[in-house]
Amino acid sequence: MNIKTRVLVIGGVLGAAFGVLGAWLYLKANPVEVGAEGEEQIVLPSAGHALKWSLGALGLLRQIVD
Repeated sequence: MNIKTRVLVIGGVLGAAFGVLGAWLYLKANPVEVGAEGEEQIVLPSAGHALKWSLGALGLLRQIVD
């Protein structure tokens, strides 16, 4: 396996791990509500929060690249 493939695989695994960690932290911070028919629902983030998190993630990636 050459170095480019190895870097892509490691980056993919780390990205997936951070994605799962972020989802787990989001679920810990926001309670799961049960609807009238018994289905589970979570509170969706507002557009402002989603934009803020996305820009923060892009800033972090930019710092890693530099």
